[in-house]
Amino acid sequence: MNGLRTLLLLSALVLSGCAATRTYVAPGRNSSAAEVSADSVEYEVFLLGNTGFGEVDDSEPVLQALSQQLRQASEESAVVFLGDQLNAGMPDSAAASHGQANRRLELLAESVEGFAGRVFVLPGDHDWDGPETVRRQEDVFETLLGRDDVFIPGDARPGPVVLELTDNLVLIGLDTAWWLEDEPKPTGDAGNIDDEEGKYEINNAGDIILAIEDALQEYDDENVLVVGHHPLRSNGPHGGQFTLGRHLLPLPIIGSAYPLFRQFAGTRQDLAHPRYRAYRLALDELFRARDRLIYASAHERSLQAFPFDMSLRRQVQHYLISGSAAQGEPVASGRGAGLASSNRGFMRLRYLRDGSIWLDVFAVDPVNGESTNIYHSQLYERARDRVDPEIPEIDPATLPSYADSTVVRAVEPEYHMGATRSALLGTGYRRAWVAPVEFPVLDLSQHGGLEPTQRGGGMQTQSLRLQAGNGHEYVLRLLRKDPGRILPPGLTESLGADILDDLATATIPWGPIAVSRLAENAGIYHTNPQLVLIPDDPRLGVFRADFGNRLALFEERADDDWSEAPSFGNSEEIVSSAKMFDKVEGDNDHRVDQRFFLRSRLFDMLIGDWDRHTDQWRWATFEPFEL
Repeated sequence: MNGLRTLLLLSALVLSGCAATRTYVAPGRNSSAAEVSADSVEYEVFLLGNTGFGEVDDSEPVLQALSQQLRQASEESAVVFLGDQLNAGMPDSAAASHGQANRRLELLAESVEGFAGRVFVLPGDHDWDGPETVRRQEDVFETLLGRDDVFIPGDARPGPVVLELTDNLVLIGLDTAWWLEDEPKPTGDAGNIDDEEGKYEINNAGDIILAIEDALQEYDDENVLVVGHHPLRSNGPHGGQFTLGRHLLPLPIIGSAYPLFRQFAGTRQDLAHPRYRAYRLALDELFRARDRLIYASAHERSLQAFPFDMSLRRQVQHYLISGSAAQGEPVASGRGAGLASSNRGFMRLRYLRDGSIWLDVFAVDPVNGESTNIYHSQLYERARDRVDPEIPEIDPATLPSYADSTVVRAVEPEYHMGATRSALLGTGYRRAWVAPVEFPVLDLSQHGGLEPTQRGGGMQTQSLRLQAGNGHEYVLRLLRKDPGRILPPGLTESLGADILDDLATATIPWGPIAVSRLAENAGIYHTNPQLVLIPDDPRLGVFRADFGNRLALFEERADDDWSEAPSFGNSEEIVSSAKMFDKVEGDNDHRVDQRFFLRSRLFDMLIGDWDRHTDQWRWATFEPFEL
């Protein structure tokens, strides 16, 4: 009986992980009827990888189809070859295999002839046979192209390489194969081709994570495209997904041993392997804090797109795999994928002027070279943080003055309930939410003028960042929480959502004001929040509908130079946690004031603030005192 149960369990595992040579598109993901005007495109990026497999000319049909589109692209575009341009590294010129490897690179160079945009190449695991093979490939390919700074990172370095493609788009290049390689491998400079200061010093995998975190912090207002050879999710063989036939040979159950090993333990190039898993989890953790981020990779010989729902936050990160330039392999359906296709082909990302981002996936017929768009999907909607250029200039003389203006209103009158419902749901601080209170009206002309720049917010709170004329940044956080943001779409209008909404009465709406005064008396640094009514002011621009006539918390956003602010210690340089770690670990002359840090943490415990994450900390820096 136990043997039968084991057999049934293994059979279920086998059937749940079977890949197939077909194209799977998740319901609602393909928007084939929606058209994108070429005039609306601000920048486009073409993605493909694994050109080095099979016979030398196996990748030619896909490269020719790509070439046709590249010749029609403008200067505002780029193509990224996502690794494994070769199948065993670039051999020495004296080796017998050098000519074949050179021909593979020639095909890539021919595909970008006449292309006005930028060309980037990443190393993959098959390009690595020691650092020298990567460096040789870089030298040969850049000579063929007649271009410099094509490899990102260059010189067999690990990255990250950070490139500003536009004012709104940043490309971060990683050599993920470096992460999985054994020593010796180059350390020191990260390989930043556009960074003359060489600010990223990489000596181990931990340094890479800190550098990526630092880059994400620096470019937290822009769209970010991260490219690396190894994927973070996959429905292909490296993710442990194989065809049913592979499970049945040489015998049922026995044949499943290898696929199950790849799925749950893995070789070093499989997602389940401890070293690979550490890499995946580290990047996942970084990317979870970002919206409008895309990670593109290859490694698998297939086309896959994963819209990764970020748990309770309802934000979506997109993980792409475009690795079927030379060969296509079976891939499993579902498992969170928006697209899973064994077709050969490539991808194109289009960043539109309104801030929306679209993905097109092209399948290429290996016989006639014709390409077909099999997946046309909007990854991100119009960016709400872009000020509409069509908004006319506003004459300040026509605006009402809100200086010294106040308004009396309750924070949330709907929280008033009778005795029965209060007994069931709790009284909490309901009286504080429903009591009429006098609020000052926010004057957007203060601090040299407050200009809205970016919408933000965490799990329940909506926020708006403001750039002031005095050079500082401020932030508005709406007092009214939105619990629907942490629920799946099907539950946002449910009874559960109403109950969750009512739980906000367990907090005090003006608690931050009291916390600021307590922090002052405790001798720790703090912001100076004010409760305000945001007026229905045209200077809010595209944010007017969501933030106008709403009650909010208004406070400083601590960053850079606040030397005039005693509540920040009059520090001339306030940095993020990532920069703090970089400074402390990079130079033993930099250290944290441990007593002050302990006092701050004890204060958190005193007020019951248990969920602070690293991005909610800012660090005031000071020159050491001279004795």
